[in-house]
Amino acid sequence: LLIPGLFFLFITLAVTVVLLKKRKSANTATAHYIATAGVLTEAEKVFYRTLANALYPDLAVFPKVRVTDLLKTVAPRNSPEGKAAWNRIAQKHVDFVLCVAASLEVAGVIELDDSSHQRADRRERDQFLDKAFADAGLTIMHVPCSQSYSLADTRKMVLRELVIST
Repeated sequence: LLIPGLFFLFITLAVTVVLLKKRKSANTATAHYIATAGVLTEAEKVFYRTLANALYPDLAVFPKVRVTDLLKTVAPRNSPEGKAAWNRIAQKHVDFVLCVAASLEVAGVIELDDSSHQRADRRERDQFLDKAFADAGLTIMHVPCSQSYSLADTRKMVLRELVIST
């Protein structure tokens, strides 16, 4: 009686181990994504903290916003011109969007310019976005990346650039 019970227990354990291994390898085989370390780079975090504190409570700061959440195409999206215009902004985002806290109306956009903005492809992208936002009547500011920022200077710089009453 003891030997058949142990045999049954051994078989049950072996089947369980095999099934768990299969399940784990199946999950690994079908996993195409892993979590990132965070939404912002270390340099962006430093600027975000200063920006959010400098503008509180007048303006809300939203990081990493898709350009398509901020701009629409003039031509209908299903037209060739509309599709082409949409495709130029579809995969782009901006570093920070500033919104009037009370209404969440977009007040302006900030790009934090690190050394990558010196590359020709980034300069071309920046020029395109500068024109697109200007055409839409939205302010886009470029702030040089730094190791630290002054709350007072950051607030003055932003409010000087924006045409809003805070």
